[in-house]
Amino acid sequence: MIRCIIFDMAGTTIDEDNLVYKTMHQTLVNEEINVSLEEVLSFAAGKEKKQALYDVMDYLGLPCTVDDIIRLYNDFNTRLIENYHNFQPSYCDGAKALFQYLTERNIKVAFNTGYGRHIVDILINKVPIEIDTEVDLIVCADDVSKQRPNPDMIFLICEQLGIAPSETIKIGDSAVDIQEGHNAGVHLSIGITTGAHDRSKLQEAKADFVIDHLSEMIHILEHEDSLDQSK
Repeated sequence: MIRCIIFDMAGTTIDEDNLVYKTMHQTLVNEEINVSLEEVLSFAAGKEKKQALYDVMDYLGLPCTVDDIIRLYNDFNTRLIENYHNFQPSYCDGAKALFQYLTERNIKVAFNTGYGRHIVDILINKVPIEIDTEVDLIVCADDVSKQRPNPDMIFLICEQLGIAPSETIKIGDSAVDIQEGHNAGVHLSIGITTGAHDRSKLQEAKADFVIDHLSEMIHILEHEDSLDQSK
């Protein structure tokens, strides 16, 4: 029985036109680092942002110290806050209808994200996200000591909501989201093509399903329901 859906935020439920990765790309290019947006998306998507910067630098074969990463992160963070203040994010198409469907069936809605709490607070206010009516719980990268693809954020959600990982479904737009779900032992780990990674990248990460629109979640849940009833 599915008792909770855990959604990634940017690119999955929040439409922000990949602003976070465009900002990361802008930050690196400003440092005269030769990297493409596609490379940033490939190596940074879904991760805690300091780790994302480190992984991009490592991919490029560029030496960097902890201080280098902190400096890059602080610059990125300043740019991202400014960019979000000048941009109007919104729910992805179908998100609110899906949340209503889940609420009517007593299925919890949780968000987890590679963002820190300070960025999440901006999104909560700008979208806006209605806590307790649309979304039951939001867990951020800085709420745990180990970030994706480690399962700690999912474990924290399950602990706070009093459910088991096997009673949850994870959905996200990056390979790291899919890996996180598998590592947590969720019932299904689902990829969606509305954000950072395309279908082939999500399939490569062994997503149980890959969907193109949030409304497809309803068909998956109804299928899982019918399987439960046939047991």
